[in-house]
Amino acid sequence: MEFIVKRTTDLSKEEIGMFVELFSEVFGKTRTDREVINEYTHTPFGYSFHGLIYDEGKIVGAHSLIPFHYYFGNEKCLFAVTADTMTDKSHRELYNIMQLVRTCETAAKEVGITMVFGFPNENSYPVFKKGLKYKDIGDLYTYILAYKIGGVKASMKLFNIFSMFSSHFLIALSRLLRGSLRKHDFLVKKDTLEFLNNRYLWFDQDYKVVKAGEDYFSYKILVHEGVKSVFLIDCTDTSKRAFQEAISYIFKHHRHEFDVLLYVGNLPFIPLNMIRIPHKYEPKHFHFHGKILDKSRINDCVFDLSNWNVNLSNYDLL
Repeated sequence: MEFIVKRTTDLSKEEIGMFVELFSEVFGKTRTDREVINEYTHTPFGYSFHGLIYDEGKIVGAHSLIPFHYYFGNEKCLFAVTADTMTDKSHRELYNIMQLVRTCETAAKEVGITMVFGFPNENSYPVFKKGLKYKDIGDLYTYILAYKIGGVKASMKLFNIFSMFSSHFLIALSRLLRGSLRKHDFLVKKDTLEFLNNRYLWFDQDYKVVKAGEDYFSYKILVHEGVKSVFLIDCTDTSKRAFQEAISYIFKHHRHEFDVLLYVGNLPFIPLNMIRIPHKYEPKHFHFHGKILDKSRINDCVFDLSNWNVNLSNYDLL
């Protein structure tokens, strides 16, 4: 076996095809060559980094790092989010995964990436935590406006009238009690313009971005795990009023297109027109962890979730 790192722009058409095939085998989802290219080349540099395991001329494992600039306080640093960590069934030994990730981290440190972070699933979470010494930052929260509860659980279809009434009430309440205009200043935050110019060109590029004064909010409408959903992905104005107005805008223009409206992230407040689901009742846990590669520029404050402006824009779920 051979462990190597390549930039996206150095991958051949055949290698991208093997990557897509491995993704389908491991995750049971279909992703096209174009969607892979869209995700990994729309970064500030036009490429991402890919750790690869080669065995007998075939890619049998991969671990990717997508670089973006973040601010840690007033200092602009290069971070990278982990993505698509996978090995085929015959190479799923702990040693292979650890060697794959470490090879990729070494290459990342050499080009000036100061921190890597990710959102592991339940299978990879203990491997990264115990074997690769990633530290917990925290679990993201899920905020929800359940417009048609029967769309989430068919047995509750009779309660749609109540959930629809409640949703209209919460939207009206948020318009009456508009919330604070104070923008919360996070210690760790992305380079907003950089994300705006790149993030919404990922995958099928079917994102909606709405300008709101000098800021913007973004969302995506899709059927997610069988449920007609709309995800508020990001709101660059971090005030309570801005979030409530973004949710109200989506509700006004798209309420006939979704059953639930969701936001996944970390907020220092709860918008009046959404409910925050307690962790123990969440249908899915969004673990968030990371590792510092350059301790001269980043300190352990980065492992406090309350210091992060983080949501689905930082992640490759949608």
